[in-house]
Amino acid sequence: MRAQVPAFIEKIAVSMATPRQADQLFLTILSLAPFHAWRNSGLLATINQLLATTARQKMGREASPSASVIDSQPVKSREAG
Repeated sequence: MRAQVPAFIEKIAVSMATPRQADQLFLTILSLAPFHAWRNSGLLATINQLLATTARQKMGREASPSASVIDSQPVKSREAG
């Protein structure tokens, strides 16, 4: 039994693919669902923050950086003159 796939995706997949290709498309879409849920809930950002602070502490630094550097380059503009 195939998992629930949105109707518009099924319609597109069936119209442009063989049944085997459509099944592979459905599996790809369904396998990305947990990633999107984690991203949308903020879980991935939380994990990233925890890993970054842990790595900084293991290197003997403060958990969060105290300064940052912003580098910019000038943009040339064309002025009619």
